[in-house]
Amino acid sequence: MRPTFGPPARSFEVHIFDFYRDIYGAKVMLDLLEQIRGERQFDSGAALATQIAEDLKRAREIVAAAG
Repeated sequence: MRPTFGPPARSFEVHIFDFYRDIYGAKVMLDLLEQIRGERQFDSGAALATQIAEDLKRAREIVAAAG
């Protein structure tokens, strides 16, 4: 729901590692391996960016373990 940047709007954001093509509007299929963290509100965009960096590190570990 993006609570840090309200008002709430349901969305689904995906980060694709090491992928640099423009695929906006394209259909994609995703495999969800594990939830990294629940939704929460951050005090600032900078705090959210710090958390996202940690989330990305954890996501890479999950993907590597999934093989």
